[in-house]
Order: sequence, then structure tokens, then C-alpha cells
Amino acid sequence: VQQQNNQTVAKINDNELNGSYGLGFLGALIGGIVGTIPSVLLIVFLNVISAWLCALIPLGASYGYKLFKGKMNYAALAASLVVSVLMIPGLDYFTSLLMVFQEYAGWILTPMEYIEMLTAYPEAFLPFLGQVTLFVGLGVMIVFGFVRQGNKHFYQSATFSNATLRPIEQPVAAQYQEPASSPVSQ
Repeated sequence: VQQQNNQTVAKINDNELNGSYGLGFLGALIGGIVGTIPSVLLIVFLNVISAWLCALIPLGASYGYKLFKGKMNYAALAASLVVSVLMIPGLDYFTSLLMVFQEYAGWILTPMEYIEMLTAYPEAFLPFLGQVTLFVGLGVMIVFGFVRQGNKHFYQSATFSNATLRPIEQPVAAQYQEPASSPVSQ
């Protein structure tokens, strides 16, 4: 246990020294895109919006930030929040892109055409965007609980755990002694 705690403390110290905000944000962006894919597929193929799948967007962003070794402080929360907000119209765009592609047999919806549609028919898009925003907000609240603690929580947990450990007086193998006459030795 003490070895695991020491490894945790070493990882935290390494993250404080070598963590990168830029790589962390890139990881958050990639994680947010990956977290968006299940929602897009569910909306396009089953025409259903799932709160749990929309909550994967900020969770994916948070995991991507950590995976790409971003500094685990409030920047992790900020990156997850910014990427989640960016992925809300991204989710709608990719959903619209796939639906138009399916409907019109290969016609690609460009971002400019999407923006024109969004401004021309806001009543068609706003309810969807509002619902997705609410569901992504749920995911942000879940992520806030994890990321808010950051490395400080894990560092304190590991050091407190190490402080409560005490060495064993005698190894378990030394406490066991074979009897003088055993059937195996005869």
C-alpha cells in the first residue's frame, strides 16, 4: 500500500512539473469529440436524445485532458467546460450532417450551410440545443465533482494513508514453523 501511495505522490509531483495546459486542452477536445459520437449515433439512428450519453461529452473531455497529461488543477475543469460548450453546437452539426447525408444520398452539409439553416430556422434548432445543453450541464456537474478535487485530494489521501501505516514486526513466513516430524519429510 505504501508503495502505491508513493507512486501516486510521484505521479502528482510529475504532473505539477511536466503537465501541459496545451496538450491537456487538445486531449479535452479529442475526448469531447469521442464523447459526442454515441449521442450523434443514437440521435441519427433511433431519433432519441439520452441524458446519459450527452453527459459523456464532459466526461470524455475531462478524461482526455487527464490522458494527455494536462495539469490537474482548475484548468482541467475550465478545459472540460469550454470543450463541453463547444460540443453542444458540434453535436447538432454532426447530427444534422449525418441526417442530411442519409436523406439526400451523399450531399454534405458544410458548416456555412449549417449556420445559414440555424439562423433561418431557429425555431427548429433551439429546442434541441436547449435539451442538449441541459443534458451536457448534467455531465458538467458530474465532472465538477471529480475535477474539483484535482491532484490535491489524491496527494492528501496518499500522504495521510502513508502516515497511518506501520511496519509489521515479523514477516508472516517467519511466524510459521514446520513441526519437527511431518509426513512430507519422512
